[in-house]
Amino acid sequence: MKESIYLRANSGAEATRQRRTFGRMLYSHEQFFRLVESRASISRDSSVLEMACGCGLMANEAQLRWGCRTEGWDNNASYIETARHNFPRIKFKKIGFMDNVPTAKNIDLIIFREALMECQQPDKVLKWSAKLMGKGGWISALEPDYGATIMYPEMPCWQDFLEKYGRYCKNKGENFFMGRALLDSFQRAGLRKISVQPICEINTCLDPGKFSEFVEIEAFSIEADMAYFAKHLGLSTSHIKKTIDALRQLPKQKGAYLQTMMVAICGQV
Repeated sequence: MKESIYLRANSGAEATRQRRTFGRMLYSHEQFFRLVESRASISRDSSVLEMACGCGLMANEAQLRWGCRTEGWDNNASYIETARHNFPRIKFKKIGFMDNVPTAKNIDLIIFREALMECQQPDKVLKWSAKLMGKGGWISALEPDYGATIMYPEMPCWQDFLEKYGRYCKNKGENFFMGRALLDSFQRAGLRKISVQPICEINTCLDPGKFSEFVEIEAFSIEADMAYFAKHLGLSTSHIKKTIDALRQLPKQKGAYLQTMMVAICGQV
């Protein structure tokens, strides 16, 4: 996996960004773990690896949920430093996708969360991952489908931002629509007994507090990356600020509705 595009990786701001985004996705995470549990038999004796673990949040969630042996790998050294500091009971290693590593064979479950979307050839990453496991191991992933976002009332500035961000991701080899491509990638990798579950999260003006909290985290994340977006998306800082302001006003709009989509998948080696 290439180095993270986020230059704040070793900062408190980046760790906060990951925690807040992680907290926003509690419903999606719960559905993801339920899917995994319905397919794979994970116990305290199991070994679980999160690839591209970032600051270690998903690896920690797996360890808390199952009490199993857990590791996290990431190519970004500063993420690994933060993860080791926050979760010292979990092993974290600086290892990236396709790196030469000893064939482990003792890993029962590998987790990807918003990681395969950054891979130009996710099926090859999945095949590489399968070599770390014994026959019968499971690989799972939770990835977004940003193209399935539905917002009402529509905000032209937000649509403009999403379209430019989507094109930028595509030019970098990242898949803005990775969620819908997961099944194809898992099949190409030769995985068996595949299960797929779309996870739709809806926020409406009927619960303005929850809605505001949801969009505030998204706004916070965009603000943290404002300089990066202004440089690479061809958008002015003022335009991005206008987009953020409009997003924060959305929960107050009559009939406001926001639907986001994640896709969970699990397959056996």
